[in-house]
Amino acid sequence: MRVKMNKELRDFLTQNKDLIIAASFDSICKRKLNYYGNNEKEDTLHKLKSLLEVIVRCIENNEKSEIVAYIHAISKERYKNGYILFEIQTVINYIEENIWNLLQQSSIGHKVEALKLISSYLGVAKQQLASDFIKYSKKNPA
Repeated sequence: MRVKMNKELRDFLTQNKDLIIAASFDSICKRKLNYYGNNEKEDTLHKLKSLLEVIVRCIENNEKSEIVAYIHAISKERYKNGYILFEIQTVINYIEENIWNLLQQSSIGHKVEALKLISSYLGVAKQQLASDFIKYSKKNPA
């Protein structure tokens, strides 16, 4: 069942990637974040697409190591460039929320398990991001 659900979820995310990215971008623009949104449209769209691609690969491979590695890389770069932890986590929350919204409206089987899986991967991402930011702030106190 897990393999079938993962394939179905992976296909769903791939087929709906443009909707997920557009809805997430709209949510971000309404929030008026410093480093995301209208002022950084192309960059924000690229970041959303990259995160969604990592999520899809994690589902495909049924493991979390790729999202952990991705978050390590972006947390270091974003911390160095002055991003605020809250803003990055907000972006992750929006992509998660918009995936949930589309899943709830879909006819995909095993919705609860799919929602749990998405939450699991993105929960790991947010936890790793927070841990990394704490580690970087201890090395470079303000």
